[in-house]
Amino acid sequence: MVHSEHTLDSVAISTGETPVSRLGVTETVSQRRFPLTFWLGLAILLALELLLARSTVTVCHTGTRDLRGEVERAELVVAAVGKAAYIPGEWIREGAIVFDVGINRGADGKLCGDVEFAGAAERAAWITPVPGGVGPMTIAMLMRNTVTAAEWRRA
Repeated sequence: MVHSEHTLDSVAISTGETPVSRLGVTETVSQRRFPLTFWLGLAILLALELLLARSTVTVCHTGTRDLRGEVERAELVVAAVGKAAYIPGEWIREGAIVFDVGINRGADGKLCGDVEFAGAAERAAWITPVPGGVGPMTIAMLMRNTVTAAEWRRA
């Protein structure tokens, strides 16, 4: 993760790796039924972090013209569409890294992500599974940041 030295103490305590404010927003949003604009804000925060890391970022949505072409060109795909297997595995570029943030129920009732896992796993260098990928890591990072914030507060 990219760390900004310009995080305001009144807005967020930064651990040096992940802004606690972003994790707090993520947790708050996940506990409530907020409009889509909140989720778009989180996507923009991630895009900004990647830009700060000197990456070229393309943000797409379900209405993007030639979505397939954009995904096929991507070296890194972060999928958060909210629709089961929305991105076919054949769209994933050979050797790409795929973070599947979506969690859905497939037609069979099983949990699945936004990316068609089997096909994508054949092409990707690395892919997060659903369930068991991004979710547990997000919880772990929130816990780590909570402990770090408590340690800083004691100091």
